[in-house]
Formats: sequence, C-alpha cells, structure tokens
Amino acid sequence: MEKNIPRIKQISKNVIYKVLSHIIAGGFFWLFIVVVIRHLGDVEYGKYAFAFAFVEIFMFLAELGFTTVVIKNIARDKKVASNYLGNVITIKLFLSVLVYALIVLVINFISVPSSTRLAVYIAGFIVIIKTFNEVFKGVFNAYERFDYAALVSIINRAIMFVLVWGVLLYGYRIFGVLTMQLAAIVLASTFTFFLVFKNFIRPRLEINLPFWKSLLKEAFPIGITSMFMIIFFRIDTVMLSFMRGDAEVGWYNAAYRPFEVLIFIPLAITAVFFPVFSDYSKNSLDNLKRAYRESFRFLLFLGIPFAMGGAVLSGKKISFLFTPDFLNSISALRILIWAIAFLFLSINIMYVLISLDKQHLNAYNALFCVLLNIGLNLVFIARWGYLGAAMATVITQMVFFGIGFWLISKYFYRISLLKIIWKPILSGIIMSSILYYLQVWNLFILIIIGVVIYFILLCISKAFTEEDKVLFRKIIN
Repeated sequence: MEKNIPRIKQISKNVIYKVLSHIIAGGFFWLFIVVVIRHLGDVEYGKYAFAFAFVEIFMFLAELGFTTVVIKNIARDKKVASNYLGNVITIKLFLSVLVYALIVLVINFISVPSSTRLAVYIAGFIVIIKTFNEVFKGVFNAYERFDYAALVSIINRAIMFVLVWGVLLYGYRIFGVLTMQLAAIVLASTFTFFLVFKNFIRPRLEINLPFWKSLLKEAFPIGITSMFMIIFFRIDTVMLSFMRGDAEVGWYNAAYRPFEVLIFIPLAITAVFFPVFSDYSKNSLDNLKRAYRESFRFLLFLGIPFAMGGAVLSGKKISFLFTPDFLNSISALRILIWAIAFLFLSINIMYVLISLDKQHLNAYNALFCVLLNIGLNLVFIARWGYLGAAMATVITQMVFFGIGFWLISKYFYRISLLKIIWKPILSGIIMSSILYYLQVWNLFILIIIGVVIYFILLCISKAFTEEDKVLFRKIIN
C-alpha cells in the first residue's frame, strides 16, 4: 500500500478538483435550468427538451467513442498524444458534417411544427461543437490535469448562464436561449483548445487511413455503447413527445434535470479513475482490482443516500426550483431518483471494462437494455404517460447494473456485494426516515442534516475499514 500512496494522493487531489468544479459549474447549470424552465413554461420547455433529445440520438456518430480512446491511449503513452488528437479531430470534422445533414434530413421527414424544426437545427450545432470540446477536455483527463478540466467546465457554465439569463430578461424565449447556448459553447471550446495547444499538444490535422482503421476498430464498440446509452436516456423524451405531447415532456424533463445533474457525480469521479484504470490494466492487475473495489465502495456509499434522501425530498426540490406548472414533476422525480444508486455503480463498471479492452461487453449489455427500455416505454407511456417513462428508466437501469456486475465478475474480479451493501443501505433507511418526519424544515437544512446523519451512521456501523482510516491519514499528512 505504501508505494501507492503518491498515486492515491494524486487521485484524491483530482477528485477534489472534480467535486469543486461540479459544485461550482453545477451551480451555474442549475441556475441556468431554473431560469429557463421558469421563463419557458411546460409546453415551450417541452419543445426545447425534445430538440436536444432528438439531436443527441444521432450524436454518437460524431463522437463514436473517440474521447474515451484518446484518454485511454494518451494515459498509457504520452508520446502518441499528438498523433491521436490530430487524427481524431480530422475524423470528427468529416463525421460532424454527415451527422448534421442526417439530422436535417430526418427532422424534415417528421411532422413537427416549424418552430420545433428550427430548434433542432440550432441544437444540432450546439451538441456537435460540444463533442469537440469534450475531446479537448479529454486531453486534460489523460494527463491527469483536472485543474484545467475544472476551469473550462466552470467558465463554460458561467458564460452560458449569464448570456441566457440576459436574453430572458429582455423577453426573448426559446430561440434566444438556444442562440446564447451556441455562443457559449463556441467560446468555451475555443478557450479549451487554446489551453490544450499552449500547454500539452499542438495537433495537426492528419489523414492517416491505416491509423483511422485501427482507431475506428478500437472506438467503435465504445461508440455503439454510447449510442445505446444515449437512446436509453433520450428515447423516452422523443416517445413522450409523439405519444403524449409537449406538456408531459416538460413535466418529465423538469423531473429528469435533478436526476441528470446527479449523473455528473459518478461521471466526474470515474473520469478521475479512468486514466488510473487504464494505466493499471497495462502494468498491474492487482492494483486495478484494488482501484475497482475501492471506487465501487466509494460510489456505493454516495449513490444510496442520494437515492433514498432524494425520494423523500423530491416534493420540496421541485416546489423550490420551478413554478406551479411543474408540480406534476414531483411524482416523476420520486420514481426516477431510485435509478441513481444503480447508475453510480454501472458507470464505474463500464470504465473498468473499457480499461481492460473489453468494451464490446458494454455494447452487448447496452444493446439489450436499450431494446428493453424501448419496449417498456411503449407499454408504460401508453398506460401511465410520463410516470411510465420514469418507471421504464428505473427498471432498465437496474437490469443494466445487474448484467454489468455479472460480466465484470465473470471476466475480471468479483466483489462481495452483500458484504459491503447492507451497512450503507441501513444508514440510508434511518437517514431518510428522519428526513421524512422533518419535511416541514428548510430544504437546505434538511440536506445538511441528512449528510451529517448518514456519515455518522456509516462510522457507527463501521462501514469504513481500518485500511480506509490509515489511508486517509496518510493522504492528508
């Protein structure tokens, strides 16, 4: 353990950067969401949500797993950085043109209002530029410079909030919001590329067809998995739009936003661990097993209180954030929030499998679950509308975790799940029970009380091992 302390200290520092950037950037994002939903209302916000859901279903073709491949291979060998980034940018330029043309073609074959069609056009530009920004940020992750990643995330969210808030104050609505989002992502991507160019890599556009072939072979299973995951997270919104209308899309997506913000937590933490996973997969499988086990425990300890506490406080969150138009969102959030605990663990498992070059297993799992999700949505939305979409999401996420856990246990390393899960679950039940009887209190006070109670209960139940305590003391000293 002693020889791993410097690496663990670096991981801890990177987690702190990620957490702080998530808090600050997430704060700006929440302000953005709140002002947009409050000003647009349920119907117009439903159109806005549909536009991004529709565009993102096609976007796997522009991304195709390249960001993950860049991080994994540069983390293993910094000498290949320029070659990888230059070729990836070139491929993405070609693919982005094709994807945007496909988006325009398909939306014009669908019977939607002209205003919705225009929203899709603008959202397409926003999401495509965002995929380039993610590749540039991937370079920071590969070099484990999460301070740079934190900086650009905060700047992006801050610019977006200020610009959008400004146009809303002047009376502009959905197209003002979309235009300012486009301006914000262009500015943020330019700044991110400047930092990469100045401090890490000076890539040149390259067309190396043999390299492209090997790159696509490696990235394709990741891209397919990404496609299935995007469909899984967005198809319910598209299906709701056609089966139930814009108002239910608005209610569902207002509930989805708190759920979506929480997704950034496991994504941020696994972004820190992924370069480490990739390094260990090449140099030390024993260290990789330990990193997987500890990251799994960490995310389990985080996911359970978010799910249990979130279910109790859903009504207060929606009432505090949004207008009375969105009170129907409370029931949807109470259902959706239960997917969080499974999602926290699933994302971690996916990245460990990728680091082991077993990304095809993720693709098989994602394919099965997206078909399951579509089938469940067809039945549940027809019967229960937006609440049915929420139920389909939770069931599918449970299945996705179950299959992922079975796969990683079979092909790599099995964690004794029952041994580590009962203490945080018991702590979560007690915490959420106390919060239930204190619901008349202020929301922020309840959140603080919940965090303190849960942490104390984990300590009392000895969920933290002696090794955890020794390691923590060594890290802070």
